[in-house]
Amino acid sequence: MAPHFRTLIAGAVAMTCMTGIVPAQAASFDCEKTDLAADEKAICENRALNDADVKMVTTFDILS
Repeated sequence: MAPHFRTLIAGAVAMTCMTGIVPAQAASFDCEKTDLAADEKAICENRALNDADVKMVTTFDILS
């Protein structure tokens, strides 16, 4: 992966994180749903997993 592309992805992830995303709302689904799957509950309850979800979705959006 080209260095400038890595910088672009890192910047997009940083901007996404600075917009105030909180664990109650992961990037790829709504944490307020009552029928969350076990993996979705884990992402909503764990900040590190939530951040990884945000990074994954942001990267996918940039690449698609």
